[in-house]
Amino acid sequence: MLVLSQRLASSGVETPLETSATSGTAPGGITWQTRIVPYTTPTPAGDARLPAYQGYWVTVSVRWQNVRFGAEQSLQATTLKIKKTS
Repeated sequence: MLVLSQRLASSGVETPLETSATSGTAPGGITWQTRIVPYTTPTPAGDARLPAYQGYWVTVSVRWQNVRFGAEQSLQATTLKIKKTS
């Protein structure tokens, strides 16, 4: 849970809110993957205004091998983060 919450919290702070996919390995052999994709909403026809804010879905997945049971374990969480566009 710690790795998952740290990766969610760092998105938009340490890493920019833009379409991306990153991954890595934390101590203890925990692997993580962060995926950021834009939140899109339908725009009414003829509306040329740029929105003041842009939403991004941030999804973090973590995986680790459970030594006690031998099975791979995983957690995933998704949150919506907002970035001011102008």
